[in-house]
Amino acid sequence: MRFFNSLLIAASLLLVSPVLFAQDLGIQFYPGTFEQALAQAKADNKCVFLDAYTTWCVPCQRMDKRVFVDPEVGQFYNQNYISVKMDMDRPEAKEIIKAYGVKYFPTFLYFNSEGEAVHKISGECDGFTLNQHGEEAMDTNKQYFTLMKA
Repeated sequence: MRFFNSLLIAASLLLVSPVLFAQDLGIQFYPGTFEQALAQAKADNKCVFLDAYTTWCVPCQRMDKRVFVDPEVGQFYNQNYISVKMDMDRPEAKEIIKAYGVKYFPTFLYFNSEGEAVHKISGECDGFTLNQHGEEAMDTNKQYFTLMKA
């Protein structure tokens, strides 16, 4: 009986532990401000990924629940970017909206390690596509703002 109880406990832990640890496998969003994220990115020689969202945006909510928690997305973005979220309904977001032409939600803005905006994508997508956008943002031949300047 004792062996059976031990076996049952071990099996339960094996089933529950992936669920508990899976929460940490997605994108780890920077806890500070956008300016602090830019400074951290410069120090780490990483780019910045900004999720420009609103609390009332249903596609934004789906991105949070389905895409940003994806382990493959998390691995790519955590390795290459300092990721930060910004609620576009907050007063400090007005500058971002105006400077980068944010009209739809979600909008994803990508900045190089010097804090220069290089890429912009709007709209909900799946994890594979978000990773593609992240790769494009690092390719000077595909960056939205870089191509607009040229």
